Amino acid sequence: MRIGVAAIGDPALRSTWSGIPAAIMAAATSLGHEPVAVGPLNAAGFRCAGRAARGARVFGQHVQFDRIGVLRRAAAREVRRGVEHDSLSAVISVTSLALSDRVSVGAPLALWTDAIVPLMVDYYPQFTGLPNWNVQGMMRAEREALASVDLIALASQWALDGLRTHYPEVSTPALVVPFGPSLSPEPGYQRTESESESPMVLSVGVDWHRKGMDTLVEAAGIARDALPDLRVEIVGCTPPPGSALPPWVRIHGRLDPSSPTQREQLEHLFRSASAFALLSRAECAGLVLAEAASYGLLSVGTRTGGIPSMVNDGVTGLLVEVGDARAAADAVVRVCSSSGLAAPDPSAVPTFAAGLTTILGALSYQSASGQPRTG
Repeated sequence: MRIGVAAIGDPALRSTWSGIPAAIMAAATSLGHEPVAVGPLNAAGFRCAGRAARGARVFGQHVQFDRIGVLRRAAAREVRRGVEHDSLSAVISVTSLALSDRVSVGAPLALWTDAIVPLMVDYYPQFTGLPNWNVQGMMRAEREALASVDLIALASQWALDGLRTHYPEVSTPALVVPFGPSLSPEPGYQRTESESESPMVLSVGVDWHRKGMDTLVEAAGIARDALPDLRVEIVGCTPPPGSALPPWVRIHGRLDPSSPTQREQLEHLFRSASAFALLSRAECAGLVLAEAASYGLLSVGTRTGGIPSMVNDGVTGLLVEVGDARAAADAVVRVCSSSGLAAPDPSAVPTFAAGLTTILGALSYQSASGQPRTG
């Protein structure tokens, strides 16, 4: 099968949306399908929308312009042209911005994403403080998009529950299909003892505050009463200017997995870590938790968003409340000592290939039963 993967950015690039579209394309290849990148979609239009939003913030206004109908319909027409030009058997879109019930794409279409607009409002920073007219407009656009697809695949139970709560009128079949790791060790990998001489907690994230790196540093400071040699390695972001960090915290900045050297450095950190932590204040999926599990690492996460779908509390890790540094410290001590917890089995971690198989199977079932709704 020729499977289209649609995204606003270039789906083939690992820099697009945490590498998820690229991981789906790689999964399609591993399953014997031929992946086709559909995108970047309406790139100029979405860039202009982004600039307009940034300009509005200069004047104290928080707005989102990228979900207006004209942009979505233009992107959906590009998806349709891709289907016609490349003779695609199905399309997996990671964004509802490319969907519109006014434009038939002509092939079975699934949305595979991690959240819906109502869950993002006043949760993620860029969706905080939006005027009501903007929120209602985005929800109307999203409702239209959700009605245009044959299947809605959501990465967590949190997202599926949100869909049912906020869009009860949407009749499109929906199910939970977890994201897998976009970075993982070779097949058959089994974790041995950490290469590190002292306990080390790894965290990976692109936003210091939203990812709770400040809470992690505070928690690790408390945990050092029990683990005096504990170290923290942080990848993907840097603290605010002027921040003073203790010497046992090391900042790596962004490591690009598409660079062989930087990928090797990131893999070494996963292999060397004693445990993983993601103490986010807001998190739709927490893809890095799947990556940590694929390396056999126990994780400490927060009870927010999609994280509870990624960490089996009390089994493959521990969950704490957002901002509770003391509880996080206790959890770090437990996961570093593996006290009463079983390290994740890398072979049991959900994968993008398994998720794609589920989605294609559901689309095939609908097609065979005469249920597809492609326009």
